[in-house]
Amino acid sequence: MALMLGDAAALLPDEFVVPCGNIVAIRGPERNILKAGTISDPGVHVVMAGPRCVQPVVRVTVRPAVPGELPQLVKALRRLSQSDPMAVCTAEEWGEHVIAGAGPRHLASCLATLRDDSMCEIVTGTPGGALCGRQGDCAAIFRETVCGTSERQTCVESPDAEHCFEATASPLGERLCEALDAGSLDQLGPEERSRILADRYGWGQSEGLRLWCFGPQECGVNAVMNTSVGQDHGGPPELSPPPTPATGSA
Repeated sequence: MALMLGDAAALLPDEFVVPCGNIVAIRGPERNILKAGTISDPGVHVVMAGPRCVQPVVRVTVRPAVPGELPQLVKALRRLSQSDPMAVCTAEEWGEHVIAGAGPRHLASCLATLRDDSMCEIVTGTPGGALCGRQGDCAAIFRETVCGTSERQTCVESPDAEHCFEATASPLGERLCEALDAGSLDQLGPEERSRILADRYGWGQSEGLRLWCFGPQECGVNAVMNTSVGQDHGGPPELSPPPTPATGSA
């Protein structure tokens, strides 16, 4: 542990008490903390993560031009994620490495830092396999508010083409979103939550039991509901009409 004094660092003896207002450098937590964390005394626990004012909404995939330089790129991605509080670096299940940033300029800055740190040529692309046609190309994550029931259903087939998933979106309502944002419903059991949704928000008796999850991070103001009522073995599942409070609000 060291006390930061301008550009210098003064090593501190064990059990030294640092007065408030000073910046302390600690070696070792980077092995367990990827981006940021809180260090506290034993028995003191942080129960809630700090809110983010800006979310990373543009993404780009990166890979080395020479496959053998992949370990260098992975190490550089980890260092970028630790040094930039807004950059989110992830590895998809199919092997793509994705960088998410707050905007095209922020993403360009991250790519420049990544190239300098990894010291290898980097090929960028959009998530899904397409190469970027020009510098600055990226994929945007749409996070718009749902103001009304969607006019058409979205359909996605499974890789084996044996299953089809259809979805519609409609607003949950301001009162219910406020309750979810306050955390008063997501921690309840299915039966108790279903009863509250029926009594206070006009849901059907069985609709609350068909909730799959809340999001993002299992505690947000979005909900996914299973509305399937049966399945024909020769085609996609038959869906019932979406309920009034329906399936999601972003």
